[in-house]
Amino acid sequence: MRFRLFLPVLGCFLLLTGFGASQSQVVTSSPPRYKDPTTSQRLTQAASSAYNQKRYAESAALYLYAIERGRVTNVVYYNAACSLALSGDTERAFACLKDAIENGYLDVDHLKKDADLVPLHGDRRWNELVKQCEQMALRYQEERKNPDRARIVTTDIDLFWRAYDQSLKSSPEDRAEIFAREYYDKGSVGLADFFTVRRTDPQRLSEYVAKHPKFYTAVRRSTLGIKSLQRPIRDVYHRMKDLYPAAQFPNVYFCVGGFNGGGTVSNNGLLISAEMQARTSNTPMDELTPWEKGALANVKDLPALIAHELVHFQQKHPSTDRSLLRLSIQEGSASFIGTLTAGYMSERERDQHAYGDEHEEELWEEFEGQMMSTDTRKWLYGSSGGGKRPDDLGYYMGYKICEAFYNNAKDKRQAVADILNIKDFPGFLAASKYAEKF
Repeated sequence: MRFRLFLPVLGCFLLLTGFGASQSQVVTSSPPRYKDPTTSQRLTQAASSAYNQKRYAESAALYLYAIERGRVTNVVYYNAACSLALSGDTERAFACLKDAIENGYLDVDHLKKDADLVPLHGDRRWNELVKQCEQMALRYQEERKNPDRARIVTTDIDLFWRAYDQSLKSSPEDRAEIFAREYYDKGSVGLADFFTVRRTDPQRLSEYVAKHPKFYTAVRRSTLGIKSLQRPIRDVYHRMKDLYPAAQFPNVYFCVGGFNGGGTVSNNGLLISAEMQARTSNTPMDELTPWEKGALANVKDLPALIAHELVHFQQKHPSTDRSLLRLSIQEGSASFIGTLTAGYMSERERDQHAYGDEHEEELWEEFEGQMMSTDTRKWLYGSSGGGKRPDDLGYYMGYKICEAFYNNAKDKRQAVADILNIKDFPGFLAASKYAEKF
């Protein structure tokens, strides 16, 4: 199948990591007729649709045209290679695979197992490509051990505001096209991941922006000011290295969306919604929903969010376990180790803990009765507090369990490593001895 990876943290599909674009070796061709193929995102969506309908030659042509339009992420090259292989175009399939690897496709296991690429296995070039992928993956893992090698990318914020200014001068029906052409098409690989993981598109973004004019006008300055916070972010990375020497340090990509979620990860790096981290004392709230008001973070808390998402990037937890216990520990461990790394809690976390500490025993009794279920509605994500208590108290429960485990451990660095590599969540809860305090 086409290249996709499961995202354990949030249950989404995402893209693989990249070193940056290399010069394409692919010979492109004109696409088949398709309604309004004017942006690379529309082209890749159309290509995906054609693939799903087993129209592989059409899918390949659309992917190749998207590449010609500038969308040169490794996932587009990889998907093009799959469609080309299935359509019998071996030469261009190998060219696209080579470009995918040189642009950062590093999942050797998936490459070997992908049924779409079986038509290429008998060619002598196949083993050479697999070897190249293995070598680049090893090199990248070594590079990512150094916190100073990670890039903090804010260029997508600048692109957003240029597109925003152009959209204000245009008719409403043209605004989505402007955001597609001037923002998405010109953006980083992190922005491409952001749109995919957050399941959004330029049309939805332009509609949201149009409905929140006062909000976007107010947060412009603070989002543009994020580039001045590189030192605090880098400090978070170095403290993570002290806590967990085996840590990997991805790039950080700051994007501007339409309140699609504060922070997440892809294998390319950390993906941060700048507009959701931009609150100041003067930010107008009247255009926001109650959930949005609660999710809008103070720009001063940005290092704490980076610390939280950096922990998620390190976690190696089994994605097959969808229990409330596992998801709460996964989020709570990011909050706990993130607090150790950042040196403080965010304002939202402080509110959770103020309520949680006052109601800890009753919360534990309620949580204990539900923790092995997959029903997270009262504990995680969205308006889980129901307006009667803080949202996301599953984070609090996971935090307290991890805190108990850490406090009971003699070797604190090993405790951090153990928390990041949990395989048995009921066993971890028992080892923490958290329940014994009640």
